[in-house]
Amino acid sequence: MILSKYKRAFKIITYCLVNILMCLPSIIITLYTYPVQDDFYNTTVILAEIAQGKNAFCAAWSKAINGYTTYSGYYFSLFLTYFTDAIVQCDVWGIRIVQFVMSICFYLVVCWFIYSVTKKVMLYSTECAWQVTSFFVVCITCLYYYSEHEDFYWFCASVIYLIPIICIMLGSILLIYAITYNSRILLIPVVLLGFLSGGSVLNIAALGCILFVMIAYWGIVVKKRIMISLVGSIPMVLGGIINVVAPGNFVRKGSAISGDEVFAVLKGTFQYTIERYELFLTKFPLFPAILIILFLLLLHTDCSKYKYKFYVPILFTTVNFLSIMIIIFPVALGYGMDVYVLMERSNFISDFAIYFFAFLTLFYWRGWLAVKYPKMVIKGRAMIVMYIAIIGISCLVFMKIDIREIVPIRLARELISGRIKNYAEWNVSIIEEMKNGEGDIVKIETSDLEDKTCLINPKFYYGEYNYEEEFANRSMAKFFGKKAIYIYDIKEE
Repeated sequence: MILSKYKRAFKIITYCLVNILMCLPSIIITLYTYPVQDDFYNTTVILAEIAQGKNAFCAAWSKAINGYTTYSGYYFSLFLTYFTDAIVQCDVWGIRIVQFVMSICFYLVVCWFIYSVTKKVMLYSTECAWQVTSFFVVCITCLYYYSEHEDFYWFCASVIYLIPIICIMLGSILLIYAITYNSRILLIPVVLLGFLSGGSVLNIAALGCILFVMIAYWGIVVKKRIMISLVGSIPMVLGGIINVVAPGNFVRKGSAISGDEVFAVLKGTFQYTIERYELFLTKFPLFPAILIILFLLLLHTDCSKYKYKFYVPILFTTVNFLSIMIIIFPVALGYGMDVYVLMERSNFISDFAIYFFAFLTLFYWRGWLAVKYPKMVIKGRAMIVMYIAIIGISCLVFMKIDIREIVPIRLARELISGRIKNYAEWNVSIIEEMKNGEGDIVKIETSDLEDKTCLINPKFYYGEYNYEEEFANRSMAKFFGKKAIYIYDIKEE
């Protein structure tokens, strides 16, 4: 018995170490970030409000209310971006510290969320919950292939995307615990986090509404906690509705949305959702390998004692697919399907949902099999076959992929080699030249570093141009009190 406890503890510690190693490179890189175009613009705007005698909180609240009626409905995200810009004011180390803390909180709360769903909702063992959590961490660290990861390394995007999704995950966790332990006290932060998260950008708000409704369904049907489930989930949905009907959504769109346009975006969303699934299942062998191995491990667990009722798993699978469409649709309708395809920060959210719902679908199918075929459990000699299958699948995957290009490994290599440090220092040096340049018009001669790192560059525009027409340089020039900023590329041919 004692040996078994030590063995289990060793496995859990191993899973924790794996999670830390997978997340660590992207967390460290946040300490090399710096302000980029929108950061300068937002800071300039909010500082103008503060100059009128408002404090940071009131100024950000004022801009959020104004944005709700003239720009977009995501009141919480608008407040966050203006408030943080008012506090940090494009200070490089201020941005880095905030980014660093946000990235740590994101990974911690995601791990806690996956663990809670597996342990509290699906009723698997602690060891299994850590296994599932580790697999999910592999997905969110290895399967993102964006060259410039906006959600982690662009300050305003991080604030708008990471903080709300952290709030949604934390609210979902607390709602699960509130339902599990019939705790009314936990409903207070759940209601607050839910309503605030409803004011996130629409794809995050949609994800939040789906998660809260699914948890409420579990709470009502399985746990018979009707009041707690409803009170905990309704504020999230209400916030989402307030977000959707905002006048600013229609002002930003510029025209009324026609039925033909809605149908075209729905069709495009359906096609793009299929494309994303195909991408991860056919172009990234690690993903289907994780799903197969996870399902084998779930088959190793006897689920017959849980007494859940699982109906029509194909219907559940279809609902999960439609959930991805619901997450993509509002943003695609606002920006256009062609723009959504290129928006890394939005794909980050829908891809995250694809991983989660794929895992959830496996749980459901395993539960359905446990009800229909109670004796379908991998044990005894069948376990040897299972481990052989896992080893074989792992070998096939590593034969098909370039291990050096697995994202955490590539990032670690670029950190150790100093490429990211050099690239960040170059960008910061350009920003310093803007700040210290003499006269109203600043002209900077530089040679761009041709470096493939995950950091986003300042998006400078080279050569003579009308500074009033170029958003990036115009924003930076205004922030530093200049009339115009020009960047000349003197790179040798």
